[in-house]
Amino acid sequence: MNNQHQSWMNVAASAVITMMALGLVSHAGTLYIEPVTSDMGFSRGQFNMSFTISSFTGIGVSLSLGWLYKRVKRIRVLLLLGIISAFLGQMFLASAQNLLFVYLGGFFRGGAIFYLSSSPHAIMTGEWFKRKRATAYGVILAGSGVGGVVFSPLTNYWIMHYGWRMAYVISAVLVLSVCMIMLLLIRDKPRTEAINNGENGRDTKSEPSQIHNDPKLEVDDDSLNNGLTLKEAAKTSVFWLAAIGVALIAMTIFAVYINTAAHLVHLQLNSQTVALVISAIFFINTIAKLFLGVMADRLGVRPVFYFSIGCFLISVALLMFSADPVIAFTAAFFFGFGFATVSVPIPELVRYLFGTKDFSTMLGIMMTCMGVGGAVGPLAGGMLFDYFDSYQPMMIAAIGFNALAVLLITLSMNRAAKL
Repeated sequence: MNNQHQSWMNVAASAVITMMALGLVSHAGTLYIEPVTSDMGFSRGQFNMSFTISSFTGIGVSLSLGWLYKRVKRIRVLLLLGIISAFLGQMFLASAQNLLFVYLGGFFRGGAIFYLSSSPHAIMTGEWFKRKRATAYGVILAGSGVGGVVFSPLTNYWIMHYGWRMAYVISAVLVLSVCMIMLLLIRDKPRTEAINNGENGRDTKSEPSQIHNDPKLEVDDDSLNNGLTLKEAAKTSVFWLAAIGVALIAMTIFAVYINTAAHLVHLQLNSQTVALVISAIFFINTIAKLFLGVMADRLGVRPVFYFSIGCFLISVALLMFSADPVIAFTAAFFFGFGFATVSVPIPELVRYLFGTKDFSTMLGIMMTCMGVGGAVGPLAGGMLFDYFDSYQPMMIAAIGFNALAVLLITLSMNRAAKL
């Protein structure tokens, strides 16, 4: 199979992997909060600690990603680790008799989410594509949105008819079997260093970076290796502003995301309606990732970032008053686009700020920052609910911290453009 066909085969197989693994392990995972806590007698804060542990696992994965990839040079190794982690995480959760098993499940779930989500796929599309890189990346991540649409109602059905333990087992078996088949279709680095829109040739357009800020600028192959190393970047305010901003974005988005289903149940929406709202979020999120990928290739990272963040802020404002199903579904529409902020824009932001000289390491560091925020957000959200018996204080805080994150990221991009 030539490079043109293999590049898109990689994209298709990776999209199925994200659909299965993230759809079943990550997205549908929030539907277990209510039945597990009710059955086992855990508080929301105790159970949400498993999501925090997942995020801390992701921090370790992200910190080691650049180091590991430079040694194995094989994306398939990273994906295999994620598939095995997904299976183990679901099985630990299925057999949980106490919080230790829940937290072990959270540990392996974190490895699965981070090995099968943004970073490995961003590296792979960077190797196989020069043009339409963000589009290909958006297609892959759209798989997770499809998974959310498909598996949220299915998971809810399994929980209602077979119990939450059997639902975990079913998801574990599906993830392992389907993802291993897809892994056989993926190939590592192309024979040529990269390909131009699925075809052999030179690149004609590059996403703006610190070295070349015009999104329509033509570059040669040497310029793609320009940028900053981690050591160089850490000496600039651009790095620290971006790091804090990304952490705050993840903290706010994941706090709302993890607790949305429980929030809607608390507002007296029935479980079927809640499952449909969650499915709607991931249906829109699928479209959003495709849309934002094309948008990033054509317009650059700034419009994509501001658009997706704006949608998130609107969705949170609506969720605070979503006892009416119409408002809940409207919030789901905006949240689908807002949730995409933590996927498509982040790798493009890294390229914009730091170039591609040490991309895998810089992306790993930013994903670590995202992991820190993702660890704090769900835990804080659960604790605020336990204290106030309401998710509204959490959402008000999410709006404030997200606005601060926008300011920090904007300053970072402005200063990068002047370097």
